[in-house]
Amino acid sequence: MKSRKVILGLTGIVVLSALSVIGSVIGNDVLAEVARTLLLAAVGLLVLDGTVAVRHTERQLRRVRTAVRKAAAAPAAREVAPAPETAPATSPEDLLGAIRLLQAQYVGRLDRAQATLEAAAEELSTSTRPGD
Repeated sequence: MKSRKVILGLTGIVVLSALSVIGSVIGNDVLAEVARTLLLAAVGLLVLDGTVAVRHTERQLRRVRTAVRKAAAAPAAREVAPAPETAPATSPEDLLGAIRLLQAQYVGRLDRAQATLEAAAEELSTSTRPGD
């Protein structure tokens, strides 16, 4: 929205400057004076809008700085999250069951790897036999 105001203001300044020059060239002093007066008013409005924007930004910056100072000055005010509850104790049977499960998975993987290796070796030996 502000960029539209600036573009409109700059367009007005260009138009009023052109009218002022045209009024001076053709000798119409009334047109030139009216254009100059309106040109000064447009420039004044643009400067006023810029000043308001700068002041607004400065206020926001002061608020942010104040918030940062407050947050840095009071680190003890933060709440500490409670420690998570400990896991229930495991029985020796649970531990033994987990170990047996891992062992079964590992043996299964070894069996699959051995079968794959034997199949690849058989395929390689049949493809390299002379006379086939």
